[in-house]
Amino acid sequence: MRLFNAANMDSPWGFYTSFTTVSDQTGYVDIHIQNPNGSRYLDAEVDRLKVVTWWYEPNLGSGESPADIVMHLYRGQTTSCVNYAISSSDNSYDTKKMVQVTTHEPFNGAVDPGEACWKLRLYPYVTPPNPLDGGQRRRTVYYAYYFEDWDRNDPDGPGSGIW
Repeated sequence: MRLFNAANMDSPWGFYTSFTTVSDQTGYVDIHIQNPNGSRYLDAEVDRLKVVTWWYEPNLGSGESPADIVMHLYRGQTTSCVNYAISSSDNSYDTKKMVQVTTHEPFNGAVDPGEACWKLRLYPYVTPPNPLDGGQRRRTVYYAYYFEDWDRNDPDGPGSGIW
């Protein structure tokens, strides 16, 4: 298991966790991927970006319909973070989702996450009434992301055998 610290991540790197609320009545939610310095533009050295989401679904196994929330990852084309185009998606009905982009071929066809802005879009197609939230048509979605360089050339970073 790797820790998100300088000894275990190759610079430049970043890690973030949080949550948001989504509802099919209010539409999608955009979450901008940010560097630790607050910039939304990822450094050219970044070779991997991984994003995960999860929500508790109270309707599973109850006979009621579960929520269907789609996760899209968009790439901005310029340093001004405009002209976003979809890069990767998880359209499954699962309550746990993951997308990643990387310069390494075995994963999703080698998309360079560096020198770009990224945003996660959570699109709630269906959010049926939540019995644990007074029947409100919304879900709390937890998300996390990290990005890093894979060159393994930091003097204080991980060794070449750590991926």
